[in-house]
Amino acid sequence: MKKCTTIGRLGVLASAFFFLCHGLHAQETREFTNSAGAKISASILSATEKDVTLKLADAREITGGINFFSKDDQEYISKWRELHPVEYSYDFKVNFTRDRTKRNKRSEGSTVVVYEDWRYKVKIENRSKAGIDGAEISGIELQYNLVKTARANAREARDQHQGMVSNRQNLIRAGKSEIGKIGYLKEIEMVTETVPINESELAPGWYYADGSKDEKRDDLEGIEVRLVKDGKVIFEAKSGSKNMESGKWVEPGGSTRG
Repeated sequence: MKKCTTIGRLGVLASAFFFLCHGLHAQETREFTNSAGAKISASILSATEKDVTLKLADAREITGGINFFSKDDQEYISKWRELHPVEYSYDFKVNFTRDRTKRNKRSEGSTVVVYEDWRYKVKIENRSKAGIDGAEISGIELQYNLVKTARANAREARDQHQGMVSNRQNLIRAGKSEIGKIGYLKEIEMVTETVPINESELAPGWYYADGSKDEKRDDLEGIEVRLVKDGKVIFEAKSGSKNMESGKWVEPGGSTRG
């Protein structure tokens, strides 16, 4: 077994020292053994959690599942991956649709009020890459802001708006949801919480002095989403009216951030 000696110089990185001591050079040739006992001499070009790509002595490249290698080889590949972390290029396609989940109409004195609940469905397609290969992405959190403008004269509006954050002229429902895993070029659909959208007008036979019926309706201005992994925003998208542009992002939990 080759003995590893320390170079007596300040500033040598611990990771580089580990690299030298354990012989995990990027192009180091190793004799790999598969589960059937067959051997092959090659060096690692890239490795993910599932697969490893090897370069043979004749410059050919082959890719195989890590589970097909011996336990010693699997440990070697794992250490190689620690020293050669894959750089991810995050890319997602996001589509938004909204639908009404509840509708109730009733009289409140001289006013007729329509109470509705609306939500968004967020469809996310993973187009991310790990190096040059498509990558499965896990550990992502979907964060969202649902934006509305309140105009209707509704008795229950105050209670409905509990938990929403006032942000300039808008009200924000901030939420989040764990996505889990998304395979490369696969889609997943997430559903948000609901937002109350109400409409009010004077009841039949009632008019203001100027003859108007005073119709007022809340507006669902739109949605803004962020995909977060390991505490970092890796993707952002929004859909909605210009009234959303002046607002600040509201963190799930209530705080605002520019």
